[in-house]
Amino acid sequence: MKELEMTVQLRNNRLKKRRKELNMSQKQIADAIGISLQLYGALETIRDAPRNKDGQWRPAVMKIAAFFCEEPEELFSPGIEKIKKSSICQEVDVEALDLLTSDQQQRLALPSVCVEVEELKGLITKALKGLPVKEAAVLRYMFGIDGEEAFITQTEIAKHLNTSKDMVRIYLRKGLRNLRRGPYWRDLILFTDEEKIELYLQT
Repeated sequence: MKELEMTVQLRNNRLKKRRKELNMSQKQIADAIGISLQLYGALETIRDAPRNKDGQWRPAVMKIAAFFCEEPEELFSPGIEKIKKSSICQEVDVEALDLLTSDQQQRLALPSVCVEVEELKGLITKALKGLPVKEAAVLRYMFGIDGEEAFITQTEIAKHLNTSKDMVRIYLRKGLRNLRRGPYWRDLILFTDEEKIELYLQT
């Protein structure tokens, strides 16, 4: 059995870079174009195909291309269209990982990821202390505190807390609103992907 499991998340880099050039979040782009955040996010992370079954560009893709003043082909290359899975998961051993990170600077950077995760968990723990109990409990599951996997489904959280998915969503929104008003949010956003949170709220 290999020691490690490695997951690679694929993204449409052309689309992401154009968005970053405008210094806009996925939600801001989606709102400006007039499509849902969930749909835009699925296209940028290659979870949805840019063409319909009949081979025509999807309306959302045409809107995105028009927004960036580009042809769809410039943002969604033939290579992107061939991708069937948006993430790749593979078991690897330590030696194979060393080959992937053979540069000394890259190897030294790997432990820093663990440091950032622990620092993030510490910040979240401090931030949650000032929240109502149920809001804090839901957010602990969402952020993956106490060794849990981050961003488990809201249905799973509801089962853990013996409540409904609707109530989980309410506690999530209230809790995040309170976090944004608190003193730790400015530090949290250095580590937290707000776009992922917005997408998670819509699931």
